[in-house]
Amino acid sequence: MSMNNKLLIMGLLLILAACGGKNQQQSESGSVNKQTEEYIRQRIDTIYKTVGKSVVDAEGNRVDYISNNFNRDSAYCSQRYYALMQQALKVCEKMDEVLYDYDHWVCGQDFSEDWSYQVKKVYQVTDSTALVDLAIHNFNDKETTIALRFERDDWYIDDFCPSEDGEDDKAYLRRVILQDEKAQGTELTFDNIAGVYDDEEQESRFCLTSDGTATWGMIGSLNFTEYTYRIKGNTICLSPKGVASEEDCYEYNSQTRTLKNEQGTVYYRQEE
Repeated sequence: MSMNNKLLIMGLLLILAACGGKNQQQSESGSVNKQTEEYIRQRIDTIYKTVGKSVVDAEGNRVDYISNNFNRDSAYCSQRYYALMQQALKVCEKMDEVLYDYDHWVCGQDFSEDWSYQVKKVYQVTDSTALVDLAIHNFNDKETTIALRFERDDWYIDDFCPSEDGEDDKAYLRRVILQDEKAQGTELTFDNIAGVYDDEEQESRFCLTSDGTATWGMIGSLNFTEYTYRIKGNTICLSPKGVASEEDCYEYNSQTRTLKNEQGTVYYRQEE
């Protein structure tokens, strides 16, 4: 092969390498930063753009928003919020009661033909949480706040916070569940305390079992510490297996279904 041909091939290889590097650079720089206010506003538009609207089914028939069988809660709420809602629904079904007498998406029992929403403010944005203030027009103007949670590679609604009574939906759902527990005269036992508890940042996890044993570890890690635990009133005290050390005690709050230690770290029970 002549020197000129060798130089030509080397030049082509360098050009191809440069093009490949450029494409990779564009791909890396083209990734969407989903923790920005701009993206969160777009996500809210995706979630809310069909709220209060009538749709057309596959046969061309008009389906009112209220009659539409699309499960917006399942599609756009966080997994833990939706699980809490399902648990509260089961309680209400057992007691032959209605869980909601309003629609938290439209902020009312019905919706006006000119129903609309506007994102007023996006704030307190972290890697996993954010708050959004909305202005809702439904017969009249009102304001509300929704809490977002980042999971499954996107933002989902983790709580609705009606401004009229100042109580968020999760507090209401937990109260419904707590009322059922009180009605059954439930005492704190290994059976009803057993479950998975994650800290607020979902970095570490307790797994309490019904046989009085437990494990603690960082989420995603294969390493964990084994414990035994005892129940004293509303306090859960854990002792590492095979290690002579003082117990770590956590106060159990049956209303919020949380464990809280003396340092103020809170672990939230994950609903099945």
